[in-house]
Amino acid sequence: TSIIQQYLDERLAKKIQINAMDVEAYYAAHAGDFNYPARVVIRQIVLPDENQAKKVAAQVRRSNFAQLAAKYSIAPEAEDGGKLGPFAKGQLPGVFDVAFSMQIGQISSILKSEYGFHIILVESKLKGGTEDIVKASAKIENKLHEQKLREEYQKWLEKAIASTNIKSDYQIW
Repeated sequence: TSIIQQYLDERLAKKIQINAMDVEAYYAAHAGDFNYPARVVIRQIVLPDENQAKKVAAQVRRSNFAQLAAKYSIAPEAEDGGKLGPFAKGQLPGVFDVAFSMQIGQISSILKSEYGFHIILVESKLKGGTEDIVKASAKIENKLHEQKLREEYQKWLEKAIASTNIKSDYQIW
C-alpha cells in the first residue's frame, strides 16, 4: 500500500465509529433497500437444435435431470448438472421467467431462446421478503463506514490543499 493509503487507514479509518443508532437510522431511512424478490433455483439442459432437444426431453425425468444436463447440455453450468440460481424474475433472459409459474419438481416443455433450446426443472422456490436489521447491520455498518471515510478524506484533502502554498509559472486555464 502507498504511504497515503497507510496514513488514511491509520489516521482516518480507525477513528470512524458506527454505532447502533446510526445503523437503525439508516435502516429506517432506506427500508426499501432491504426488500428482496422471490427467487428460484433451477436446473437446465440447453441443446443446440430442436431435434436433439426433443430426444433429450423424451428421456428426462426429475431423477435423471442432472445427469442428462451434465451429459448433453451445452451451457456452462452443465458440469454442475445444469444448476442455476437462485435468481429473481427478470435477472436472466425472459425464457427463464416461466420457472416462476412452475411447481417445484416440474419439468418444462422445450423453450427456445437465442442460446438454444432449453429444458428447465424447478428445484426450489425462495419467497421474497425483507432482510431484518440484524442480518443487514454488517452491510449497513460497512456502507456507513465507507461514507464517513469519504467525508473525512475530503476534509483531510481540503485541509492539506489549503495548507500548501503551491506556485506555478504555468497557466492552468
